[in-house]
Parts: sequence; structure tokens; C-alpha cells
Amino acid sequence: MSKVPEEGGCPKDNFHLKPPTGTKRRTWGLVVIAAAKEGFQAVGFELNPWLVWYSRYRAWREGVHHNTSFFMLDLWKVSFSQYTNVVIFGVPQMMLPLEKKLQTELQDNTRVIACRFPFPHWIPNHSTGEGVDTVWIYDSQTFKKANRECLKPTKGHAVGH
Repeated sequence: MSKVPEEGGCPKDNFHLKPPTGTKRRTWGLVVIAAAKEGFQAVGFELNPWLVWYSRYRAWREGVHHNTSFFMLDLWKVSFSQYTNVVIFGVPQMMLPLEKKLQTELQDNTRVIACRFPFPHWIPNHSTGEGVDTVWIYDSQTFKKANRECLKPTKGHAVGH
């Protein structure tokens, strides 16, 4: 990951994610810790209290605990409106509802990275990896623009009751 300048939003050339190699186990907090090492203030949400505490311990051990926060919270109860970079490790059944939630909450300059499973309707700006190591990178400007265009009435078609 490269550090995104605080003022400039998320320029496409400034944000890179290389999927961790050889990390099939014990990856809790890894992305948050990697982001903190690049200078981000990084936040992680998890329901399992043991994983939250383990991630906090790993951040402390890696010397980035001052740039990380891990919370035991349900992501459905979290507002993502304050974040300009979001990384999701989801499961297939949550991707559509999460797509709808993020569509309404995210700012226009947000970068979203989905690990393992893509969002069902968004078209990624980039993808990398294979199988369970695949990541899809989305810019909110792209999926918000596509959504607005889908909602526009086309010539010759009426919208109403």
C-alpha cells in the first residue's frame, strides 16, 4: 500500500494493495497493521472479541498500535461515511446488502477493496490475484456515477405511478 495524501482524496495512482503471501492463517488485523505502517490511521471492526484482542496485541508488537484501533462492533451498525479507504473481508451472502449500505454511506472520493468475494453489481476499477486471494478495487466515483445513470429516465419512457 502506498500512502494516500491527506488532502488529495484517493488518487488512483497512489493506492496499491498487494495481497499478503503465505498468510493463510493468523491474518487477523494484517491489513489494518499494514495500512498503519504506511502512515494511515487504520481501524478494524470484528465481532469476535478474541480476534479484536489478538489484533490489538499484533499492532502493539509491530509498533503501530498508536495508528490502529480495533473495535468489537457489528459492521451493520457502523457508519462508513468518515472513511476514504475501506477494505472488506466478506462472505458471499453479505456482499449485496453491504454494497447497498456502502453505496449510500460513502463519500465520492472513497476507495473500496473487497477481498475474496466481489460486490455483485459494482464494476471494479482493478482486480488482482486468483481464487481466494483475489481482490477487487472499486472507486466510489465510478459506482456512484453508474448508479445515477441507471436511475435516469431514458427518452421515450415515463417514470411514475
